[in-house]
Amino acid sequence: MRRQKGTITVFLTLVLLVIISLLTTVITSAIEQSMRMRTEMAMDMGMQSVFGEYSRALLKEYDLYFIDSGYGNKNGGSYYTAEHLRNYIDYNLKPEKGLLFSGSRSMFGMKTKDVRIAMESLATDNNAAVYKRQAIRYAKNKYGISIIEGIKGAKDEYKSSGVEDYDVEEARRENARRLKKVEDAKDEEGNPIGYDDPVEKIESKRSGIMKILLPESELSGRKIKASELVSYRDINSGSGIIANTENLNSLTNNLLFDVYLADKFSSYVENKGHDGMAYELEYILKGNAEDSKNLKETVRDLLILREGANMLFLQTDAKRKGEVQAIAAAVCLLIAMPELEKTVTEAILFAWSFAESCVDVRTLLNKGKVPLMKDDATWILSFHQALNFRAHLNDGKRVSSGLNYTSYLRLFLAKESSDKKVYRSMDMIETDLRKMKGNDHFKMDNCIEFIEARCEIINRYGRNYVIDRYFGYEAMPKYSY
Repeated sequence: MRRQKGTITVFLTLVLLVIISLLTTVITSAIEQSMRMRTEMAMDMGMQSVFGEYSRALLKEYDLYFIDSGYGNKNGGSYYTAEHLRNYIDYNLKPEKGLLFSGSRSMFGMKTKDVRIAMESLATDNNAAVYKRQAIRYAKNKYGISIIEGIKGAKDEYKSSGVEDYDVEEARRENARRLKKVEDAKDEEGNPIGYDDPVEKIESKRSGIMKILLPESELSGRKIKASELVSYRDINSGSGIIANTENLNSLTNNLLFDVYLADKFSSYVENKGHDGMAYELEYILKGNAEDSKNLKETVRDLLILREGANMLFLQTDAKRKGEVQAIAAAVCLLIAMPELEKTVTEAILFAWSFAESCVDVRTLLNKGKVPLMKDDATWILSFHQALNFRAHLNDGKRVSSGLNYTSYLRLFLAKESSDKKVYRSMDMIETDLRKMKGNDHFKMDNCIEFIEARCEIINRYGRNYVIDRYFGYEAMPKYSY
């Protein structure tokens, strides 16, 4: 019998061991990479799915992208968003999940062990800078920076005209104190001197003018419960605004935010179809819980502004001031007090400017236009018409140039505190959306713009995979994983 040597067999065994080790390593590495890639894909798709659940109502009505972490429920927060993310990841890891009949089975047996939101940016963070940034971006994208030039022009005219610094109410009160001497004037026998007082004819109609300009039957009776709104309650806080490099409180950005407010919120002259307050811009300016109160206070401010502007014009208009001086001289001659001619002149000018301002405000409320500073062509009332100005309240319709009601409100908004405008506008968003089906408990401080999440996944062999991802609508941080 011939003896066979086993040298090749031993050598082949050693080679095969090396080859098998190499193949095992390659296969193990491939499986490891496959599971890690599967984990990353599941996480990425899960994050995109979560951000696909943005509030449809918020986008439709206000062009804002936020996840409502309340999802229509009373409570909200990042915990609920994390649970939504977990659910989406589970579906991506186990395609058979949710199927009634399924013969399929995942090769790796991967499942989520833990999902956490490490960081979230809420609409109300940093004094609602997150919300304000989106609002500014909307106005900039829709209208461009060029719209600011026109607004700045009106604002500069407002400042340069002197109207902003002119306290017409105090000036009128001071003049009235000096005018008391005329009212107390008596003849030589001690009897009051009777004369046809043009000031009294106009000033007597000041009382009750609001009911003429704003009939109660035409006013909204809507009210809100302020304590339930974001301006008044304790709110959730997140991690702050993410990756913001611009000054949101610059003049340009504040004016763009005012443009957004005028574009998205209702006022007395423009109904946006919201079911909350009827006069939303007026609420943003005044902050009262009643529609009618906000409107009346806004209209009062308009009357004061217009009265001041009209008074400044009359004081520089030689023709009309000369007419008034002649009337004042006749009155002072009648009561034998020529030294009071200047005081009487001022009193008549105040009365005339008030009558004109009533016409101006009625014009604005009727969706007409009124120039900030008038000239001879745009002045409406003659002095004799001013004596019975209520009969001429609609005469301002013939003027086609100037600022409309919304433009005047933007002048008021420009003077208002940024924080008040931001929070009161969020009050109006909450009030409106809560009237919509499925949004009964909507809260702005549950609205998420950005999240950073961590997911831990385990396979059937006990191997853990941890992955971090971030995603946001408006801005992304500079770092990455």
